[in-house]
Amino acid sequence: MNFEEARAEYGRLRQAYDQRQLSAEEYGRRVQGLQVRDAAGSYWAIDGNTGGWLRYDGNAWVPGQPPVPPGPPPDQFGQPSSQGGSGGAPQGGFGQQPQGGFTGQGQGGFGGSPQGNVGQPQGGFGAQPQGNFGGVQSVATPAAPARRSRRGLIIGCSAAAVLLLICGVVGSIYAYQNLIVSGLTDVATTTSLNASNRPEREVADFTVNQPMFITYTAQNVKQGDAIELRLFRNGTRETLTGGEKTFDQDATFHGAFSYTPTAAGSYRGEFYLKGESTPSRTIEFTVR
Repeated sequence: MNFEEARAEYGRLRQAYDQRQLSAEEYGRRVQGLQVRDAAGSYWAIDGNTGGWLRYDGNAWVPGQPPVPPGPPPDQFGQPSSQGGSGGAPQGGFGQQPQGGFTGQGQGGFGGSPQGNVGQPQGGFGAQPQGNFGGVQSVATPAAPARRSRRGLIIGCSAAAVLLLICGVVGSIYAYQNLIVSGLTDVATTTSLNASNRPEREVADFTVNQPMFITYTAQNVKQGDAIELRLFRNGTRETLTGGEKTFDQDATFHGAFSYTPTAAGSYRGEFYLKGESTPSRTIEFTVR
């Protein structure tokens, strides 16, 4: 996906949300998937609240302008925000994979690219997101003289424009920080991954001894958080090696477990995050 395609898809998603065709949760989840990586390796995304671009600088998401014309955002959105970042994807590993077991490297690697937590509007449809979005308070001013120089008017307008821009950027950053989504999302099964450890095409039917991947997105996890995948075949739990991962930094990860089924049946995968007693996400697939 390039910048123009991401911008066009965002416009469609925002219109659907405004028309109450998408819930706030679904809107936020789908906007988070609009991730672009430029030629220099930096990640970009669109802020779901403001419609602007965010760039990942290696530590945090900051407002920025992508290296190609991004096109004007819809009228109802404010200052640019961002997503992706330079520096590549945080990576992790599970160790070696025995026959029919897991490796910590989805197609050679577990982990993935940082992703912007592109916020979703809070409070339902049409709700004002939390945070101050750069409103400038009016102040009392002395009455202007009968004749006022044009130069003074131009300077005053320029100063007001600068103040509005600064307040708008600060407000966007504040709102973005308040709209962070956390937890597991976007679980899927596939036979191949792209450079961001995301499925190139979701697949639900496999054959015995066919290598496959079980993918997920871990939103805004903290250092020390752990994820576990438990796999069941025909209701009986499978013995897995490398089905756990502990995150080594605060970030959002696109993760992938690799697996080679050695027996046919109906499979169910359950994801547990941070020692939960019930699964955060489940996935089902068939092996013939």
